[in-house]
Amino acid sequence: MTADTEHYFSDFNGALEELDQLFPMPVKEFEQRWPGVRGFRNDCSRKWAGRSESGELLPVTHKPTQSGRLTSE
Repeated sequence: MTADTEHYFSDFNGALEELDQLFPMPVKEFEQRWPGVRGFRNDCSRKWAGRSESGELLPVTHKPTQSGRLTSE
């Protein structure tokens, strides 16, 4: 990711991983793929997901606030 873009992360696998290639995923698919994970909403029918450096598809579980601290959903 470039310096002028926000960074998004997932701790789904127990380690905080930076995500790239973000995209909105339908809520139903998100919840089937990752049951119990809250994630961040894109709108009322989609949540954010992305790819890790290794290419694994993961839910966005952390994103930075305006102060630069990470927040979780």
